[in-house]
Parts: sequence; C-alpha cells; structure tokens
Amino acid sequence: MWNCLPSRSRNQKTKLKNRHLLKKSNRVRRTILMKELSTQLFNKTIMKLIKIGRDPNSEIILRSPYVSSNHAELILLDNGDILLVDNSSNGTTLNGIRLTPGVEVKVRRGDQIMFADTPLDWNIVPFERIPQNVKRIINIGSYNKNNIVINGNRVSRFHANLREMKDGKWFICDTSTNGTMVNGMTIPKNRLVPVTYKDKIVCGGVPIENPIPKPAFKWWIAVLGVVAAACVAVGIFFGFSGGGSLLPLSPQQINDKYGSSVVFLIGSYHFEVECGSLDISKLPDPDDPSRPMFSKFVISGEYIIPYDEKEDNSMLYTATGFLVGTDGYVATNLHVAKPWLSTKLDYSTNGETILSLAGDHYRNKLNKLVAKGYTDAIQYISQIKIIGVSDGTSVVPNGDYFDSANALSCHEVISSEDENVDLAIFKIRSASFKSTMRSYVPIKSIHKNTPSQGKKVVSMGFPYGVGLLDDIEKTQIQANMHIGQVTRNDNAHTFGFDGATAAGASGSPVFDDHGRLIGVLCAGLSNTQGFNLAVRSEDLAKLLEKANITK
Repeated sequence: MWNCLPSRSRNQKTKLKNRHLLKKSNRVRRTILMKELSTQLFNKTIMKLIKIGRDPNSEIILRSPYVSSNHAELILLDNGDILLVDNSSNGTTLNGIRLTPGVEVKVRRGDQIMFADTPLDWNIVPFERIPQNVKRIINIGSYNKNNIVINGNRVSRFHANLREMKDGKWFICDTSTNGTMVNGMTIPKNRLVPVTYKDKIVCGGVPIENPIPKPAFKWWIAVLGVVAAACVAVGIFFGFSGGGSLLPLSPQQINDKYGSSVVFLIGSYHFEVECGSLDISKLPDPDDPSRPMFSKFVISGEYIIPYDEKEDNSMLYTATGFLVGTDGYVATNLHVAKPWLSTKLDYSTNGETILSLAGDHYRNKLNKLVAKGYTDAIQYISQIKIIGVSDGTSVVPNGDYFDSANALSCHEVISSEDENVDLAIFKIRSASFKSTMRSYVPIKSIHKNTPSQGKKVVSMGFPYGVGLLDDIEKTQIQANMHIGQVTRNDNAHTFGFDGATAAGASGSPVFDDHGRLIGVLCAGLSNTQGFNLAVRSEDLAKLLEKANITK
C-alpha cells in the first residue's frame, strides 16, 4: 500500500508560489521600512527623552499600581516626530493595540496611548524644536541612535549633547544621572556650558573624542586686527567706544550675543519690628490680650500676620538680573535687593509703603496699650522701627529648566545708597560657577555716555515672572526681548524709553543698537503702554568700581 499524498493541480501550485512570493515580498518590504526608519532617525536630531512611570524621577509620573517604575519612554525628534518605547510588565497600548516591549513605534499627538490602566495626557508632552540660534546638535549616550554612541556602567542612554551655535560657538549640556566632566570638572546638569575643540570631555567616566572641529586659520582676521589697531591709533573710528559693534546690530543679533547673560531672579523676605533694645513681643496684643504682639510679620492681602520660619511663609518676588564681569556677579535693581523699600499694599491709594503703614499699625497698637494702663508701652512708641529682612535670593540662568537643581544661591554685595540710583549687585555663591560659562557683559564695555533721544534700544527680561510659562517644571525659561527707543534723557540718573514691559522685568539690561549696555530697567508705569525708566549704565560702572569689581 502506497502512502501517497494527493498531487497538486497546476492552479494550486501557482497559488502557493504566489503566496510564497508575497510573504517574501512582505519580509523585504519590512526590512526596507526598518532601514528607512533607521536612516531617518540618524538624520534627525533627538531633542528630549521623556521617561514615564511610577519612579519619582520620571518626567511624567503615573500613580497607578499597575504602572511599572520605568514603564515607557517618549523620544521627541527635532522635526516633531515622536517615538514610543514600552519597557513595562503590564503593557502599553497604542489605539487599542498592545506594543511589543523594547520596540520603537512612531506615534502622533492625539493617539490613544494607555500605560497599563492609565491614559497619556498629551497636554503635558512638550513641543521640542531646535532653537533658532542653534545650528546643530550632537547627542551622546548609550542609545544606539545617538550621534556618538558610548557604553559604560555609568553612561546614560541620553547622556549629554553638544550644540553648535550659528555664531560658531559650541556648548555642552549634561542630561545624565552620573554626570559629565569637562577638563576634570563636573559641569552643572541641564545647563549650557561653553566648550572648545581643546577641551577634554568625559561622560559617565568614559572619555569621548571631542568632535568640535579646529577652527581654520583666517589670515584676514589678523590683518584686519592690525588695520583696526592702526585706525584706533590715528582716531579714525570717529570716537566710537563702549565695546559694542562698529556697525549697528539687529535686535536678534544683540539677543544672541547677550541673551544667556540674563538670569531669572527669585527672592523672599519678611519684616521685623525693632524698638531699640526693647522686645515688643513681650507686650500683649491690645486686640487679643491672650497672645503677645509679634515682632516678625509678613503681609497677606490686607492683613499683617506673624512670620513663621518653620512654615516658611515669606513674601516672594521675582525679577531680572544679568551677568556682569567674569566672576559670577549679577547686576539688578536696589528695589530688587531690598523690595521692602518700595513695596506697596494692595489697598493703599496714596503711595504709602509697607514700612510706613506697618509703623503706623504698631504705633496704634501701642497707643491702645497705653490707654489701657500699660504705661511701659510709651517708651516703645518713640523707638519703633520697621525693617525688611531678606530670607534668600537665587537666580536661574536663562535657558535652564526652572527647578531647584538649577537655582543658584546668591548674596548681595553692594547696593546704591541713593534710592534715585536704583542699582544693586549680587554674587553667585557657587565657587564652580563662572560667568565665562555663559555670555556676560564685560565691565570694560559698559557704555558711559548719555543715550541720545530717539536711539533704538533692546532689553531682555522676565516680565510677569513665571506666569508666561506653560509648565513651570517642564519648560526652559526664556527671557523676553523688547524693542523700543529712547524717549527722554534729561534726568540725572535715568532715561526713558518705550516698549512693552511689566512687573518682573526690573533689572533687565538695556542695550543700544550697537550692542552696548546703556542702562538697567528700573521702573514703568503700569497704567500706560510703553513708558519705562532705566538707570544709566554710567552709574552701574561707578557702583562696580566702588565694590572693587574690575573684571
């Protein structure tokens, strides 16, 4: 007995052959598509890695117990494309289809993505684009789509990136867990640090070959330098001075040159009551004898309430400053360093400050005590004095993320003794921070001449504080650039200029159209459009000289 298989007809054989060819064609097509995807990824710049999960260090934290610690990742590319990678135990679905763990899948904003039982809120996924002043970005890390791929136990997938700016300068930004070193020094995280082709870069303990090209020697620059020196010597530069550009610059060029010198300044303070050697807290409160009068207070709305150091209920404020000189000095306003000098109560209609109104408040209480028979209170009345006390000031450099890791503590070095000269200088405490890590205003280039009426000006600052940020914790702060012109220059210490500004912009640098610092924004009229005052830069130069800050 033959155990024969049935023979196939010609049509059956043709169908099977076609099916085999179709499967082979699909495999080839998938291979081509994967190669195309890989090629596209290498041609696109990775802008941001967003970790999603229960881990508190994740960029998007999910609270569900079914979500893994490192559940998934979103990879944002410079052209707007988004890749999703599932790393979880309980799975991630895209439009109802479960994803294969470890496989990159292209997604679109609005897609329905579920991390276990938790949907993705697209509103918290930022938009990332290469900044206008950046020419290209080189990504470094263990992820195989980085431009420079390195491996090591302490190397992060997206460890750091190098940025070539359109002006030819290079910066490095560390985004890792274990840090990046330049010339043996650990650089701050999430902050642009200038580098050159000579610098030695180590990422997570792994040295990398510095990809920054050595600049080509330009013989004409040397010749031009000699010619320029000769021109200065014979005085044919027509008296041009102040360290700016010989030719006028566009507002964007000025912003590119000095934008990273601007810092977001945040501070806190409270008030204290002094009565010479007497302690007012030993007296009872006439309105509530069961409690003592408090000697430290803050203002909340229309009320004076006790200052509580444990609860840290200080009064907060934000402003602007800018790096001046090379050693981490920050120029800003006197009323920023001492906000209590100009702070007004919301319900005050006659311009009285907290210092004057609070003094009246306490004198009234003391008079009530005297009327009730506390004659000892009389000696307090003549000695009462309200003072402001700073509880701390920090700066966050322009372009950094607004978080505690990037907040640099600073202290006041000197303030003007004349309230008409609204200037103060702070010093960043960190010994590792140098202004040369960013752009800064050179002290020798501060313009000392009176700006002429009609002169075009550019200012950079943070009006409205963090109120303009979409997501404080997920957004890099960015100074606003304002353009205007000098409207008056007849005051001894200030000049007026137009252009939109608002509270929070105090301390903004003001440059002329040659990129020279000519003033520091100090005031504006909130009920009008575009009338501002700036302290003349000549007064800033004098204050720096008084503090012996020369470089």
